[in-house]
Order: sequence, then structure tokens, then C-alpha cells
Amino acid sequence: MKKKLIQIFLFAISIMCVRAQQYPFMTQYRGHLYFFNPAFSGTKKWIDARAFYRQQWTGFSGSPTTSAVSFNIRYFKGKMGSGFMIFNDKIGPFVNNYFSGNIAYHIKMPDTELSFGFSMAYTIFQINPALITLRHQLDASVDVNSNAINQKKLEGTFGVLYYNDRFFLSLSMLNLFGATYKFKYSNPDFFKGNYTNENQIAFGAGYNFGENPDYVFENTFWVMSGKAMPLFLDYSLRIHMHKTLIVGFSIRPGNALAFHAGLTLFGQFQITYSYDLLVSKLRTSQKGTHEINLVFSIDKKTTQKKGGVHSKFIKQKYQYLLN
Repeated sequence: MKKKLIQIFLFAISIMCVRAQQYPFMTQYRGHLYFFNPAFSGTKKWIDARAFYRQQWTGFSGSPTTSAVSFNIRYFKGKMGSGFMIFNDKIGPFVNNYFSGNIAYHIKMPDTELSFGFSMAYTIFQINPALITLRHQLDASVDVNSNAINQKKLEGTFGVLYYNDRFFLSLSMLNLFGATYKFKYSNPDFFKGNYTNENQIAFGAGYNFGENPDYVFENTFWVMSGKAMPLFLDYSLRIHMHKTLIVGFSIRPGNALAFHAGLTLFGQFQITYSYDLLVSKLRTSQKGTHEINLVFSIDKKTTQKKGGVHSKFIKQKYQYLLN
């Protein structure tokens, strides 16, 4: 049975290795993996609610801001998970509003779990031509006198996840449908503006270790690939001390160095903050990136064993909010 499940996982990987495009990014993606892979839905506690806000490149006019909330629940004795996510992403004249619902099916093994997830999203993509600065004012590709115009489309994401409390392997494809947003300007002499979502691949791997459960080292490696964008790499290390204090850092080669700090309270609440220090050429034109993340996660009933950890897996070792 286990061999067959591994074969299913490898098959899912093979059919998903296709072209991709850029997608909104967050420094603390480890706390919002539902956004990138719906297979994470229902892998936390019984009820899990999260929110975050990101202000990127402060001091830079038109810089990106992203905010999101998510809610997920685990049910049918852990075999299923579902939830929703809402996010708003702004950059210059563009605004993207995203409303998604997700569902996941979990195959439980003694000390690991294999999950498959799918999400469907209703997207509203808006552009305000008046906010675009043109090099040539008579550029017929943009009608700067038009009011804000928007397009509504459906998008999808599929993902597969193999994990326990000590590691995870995640692979997902975003923008499954490759939706094209076609904008018609008020002046018929201007060209139509088209924006097409390309498929995007996201791969993540994580491993938690520590001889003393009061000092857990949370390692995460993340790769994102897309059409017309360079390969995106990120490595993060966070240390959880006494299940309360969190400190760490992230490295994105050629892009930024980020610092993390946070608190876990009563085993249910978590607040973390990160600050990105750019190392790219853009560093002289902005004042860094701020991001704050909030978590509320509870269980239906107490399932703890000796040592204060949960008994979800046979060899469960680390605090549950890690995965």
C-alpha cells in the first residue's frame, strides 16, 4: 500500500512539471502554504484561521501591498479538509482580488500522510490607466483617460503533499486555467489590453530537527518557477524556543535577506513579524519590506501525549503549529 501511494505521488509530480508565471509572494509563506498548495487544507488542528499583511518596498511609490485571511477545518476523522482564502494584492495601477475555496483528501499512514488538494478561485483583476506614467503620452496601447476597468475570471490550483510533523514535500500548480483578462478601453482607437495568467509551479521542502524539543529548528526550502521570470529560490530557518519564542532568517539569493521574530501563546495563538533587507539594485530606492502574520489554531479535543506534543503520528515529536 505504501509503495503504491509513493507511485501516485511521483505520478502527480510528473504531470505537473510544465510552464509557469510569477505569483504574489510572501516572506512568511511557511505560515500560509494553503495559498500555494490546497493540499495543506486540514493538515493543521481541527480549526485553523490565519491572517497576514505585507507592505513591500516601503517608501517606493506604487509599491506592492498584500493582505489575506484564511480559514481551514479538518473533518471526517481527518480524512478531509476544506476552507477558504481571501486576498487583495495591489501594485501600481493593478489590483487583484482573489476569493478561493479549497478541498483536500488525506490518506493516513502510521507516521506520514499523503494529501491531494484542489482550489477554485473567483478573481477580479483591475487596472487603473490613469495611474500609468507613459514615456510617450500618445501611446495607443493605454487610454490614460479611462476609468478603472476590471475583469472577472475563474482560476484553479492543484497540489500534492507528503508530510508528518518532522518534514514535508509539497508540489503544486497555480493558474491551472491560464485565464486571460481582456480590457476594453473607452476610446475605440486604442488597442485592447490583454493580461494572461500562465501556469506556475511551486515546490517546497521542510525539515524540523532538534534533540531537545524546547529548541526546534524549522528549515524550509522554497522554489517558484514561471514564464518570463527567473527561478525564485528561498531558504528559511526559524528556531522555536520553549514553544513560545520564535527567531529566524530567510535568504533569497540576489534578492533579499529577511529576519523573523514571533511568539506562540497558549499553544493556540501565534504572531510573527518579518523584515526584508534588499540586496538587489532596488535597495537604494526603498526602505525595506514589513510583514506581520497572525494564527489561531485549536483542537476539537485534547490529543496530547507525554511531553506536550500531539499523537497524530506514531513518532510525533514536535509542537503541532509547526505543521
